[in-house]
Amino acid sequence: MSILLLTMCHQADIEWLRRWIAHNEKFAKNRGDLMVIMDGYSAEMDAVAKGCSVIKLSLSAEQRSNFDRKRLIFIHKIINSFLNLYRYVVFTDVDEFILLHPDSGKDLVCYLDEKEHDGIALSPVGLELLFQQNDPPLNPDLPLLKQRQYGFLSEAYCKPCIVHRNIKRGHQHKIVGDKWTIDNNIFLFHGKFADENLFEERRIERHKTKEKYISKQHRTWDYDVAERELRRVVRRFLSSEEEVLSPRTVEPYLVDFKREREETGRVSFKTIGRFRIPEELTDLL
Repeated sequence: MSILLLTMCHQADIEWLRRWIAHNEKFAKNRGDLMVIMDGYSAEMDAVAKGCSVIKLSLSAEQRSNFDRKRLIFIHKIINSFLNLYRYVVFTDVDEFILLHPDSGKDLVCYLDEKEHDGIALSPVGLELLFQQNDPPLNPDLPLLKQRQYGFLSEAYCKPCIVHRNIKRGHQHKIVGDKWTIDNNIFLFHGKFADENLFEERRIERHKTKEKYISKQHRTWDYDVAERELRRVVRRFLSSEEEVLSPRTVEPYLVDFKREREETGRVSFKTIGRFRIPEELTDLL
């Protein structure tokens, strides 16, 4: 079965890019099936992505206006184009990592190959990894889940990123007008809040980009908003009862997510729970 794994990154994402490539090349036939879109680039990024398929962008201020929307249209066109060549295109941000729960008894590629589909895309279960007080910075030479073993469910990151039919309309966290389903055997681990230092580096880099290219009337992702979000979710996380992460323990929450999505037509940024990642997962990422 053929699968293309796709991401987009900035120079400030270099450590995440190393980890993204190391993790995802396990699912690819070769590094050419990993596609990296570089928004700005450097010799270091070139070296890290050696052997991958690479698209390099050098965008003007005009091109960056309303960039979030333009970026999404661009990504969807790439996904739709490569679905002519691949059975699946998996698009994740560079700090997002997909993992199949070992209880399935298969690897991810075999699991997807045997999957019967109801809709145009699959969504993994989205889990935000969270650094704890006194956690040391992430060591790039150690498995991520050995270092960060707690997180919370995020409805926004239960998103249709494993695509097998053309997307007609949607945004990063949902598809409009076509069915997509959440598979509770597949998890997406999001690293935005996993390392305090990396978070701050990305926040500063995004500020520089915004000040240089983006006028106030144009919407773009704001890491100051993410910082305020972090303070809120930490309070909720600490007050929640601990559960062990598994397909079974997340199922009741996914029922609620699905019901809310069907009733409102929207995906909220609701976060729920306090999950400990079990040992059978910590060596896999």
